[in-house]
Amino acid sequence: KSIEQTIKEAELLVADVANLSDFEVCLRKVAEGMQFQEASITFYGEKGRLGSNNNENGVIDGIVYKTVSWRDGSKKGYFSRDKEFTAEFTLSGRNYDYGKIKYLFVDGRSELSVQDEVLLERVHDSFAAQAAKLRKIKIPIKDLESI
Repeated sequence: KSIEQTIKEAELLVADVANLSDFEVCLRKVAEGMQFQEASITFYGEKGRLGSNNNENGVIDGIVYKTVSWRDGSKKGYFSRDKEFTAEFTLSGRNYDYGKIKYLFVDGRSELSVQDEVLLERVHDSFAAQAAKLRKIKIPIKDLESI
């Protein structure tokens, strides 16, 4: 239940995102509930705007404009590679791919539970929806980067 509350709070934070770097705060909030070690979002763009045309072959037509990362600084030391699990998802809207997000878990899991996938899907949908809003208001991607 507390994980769902944390995800709900993260979704609310996403609605206030005004530049790409603000997504780091959202990743930090999601990490409170999902307990991953680190995460990064790679944003795509084309023609100076956020988002890249969806391609039925799965090929990204645009270029990487910015990567936003978060890492749990409280966990220091050596982590055994056999306890690592990486999950990667595409952030897609109806007409555009906005990027991809990658999570690193070091808690020994070998897969995500169905509940974890559902919760992350909610977050990804809110990320993609906010990216679509940022694209729609026609802010050039260079102005979406924090200073």
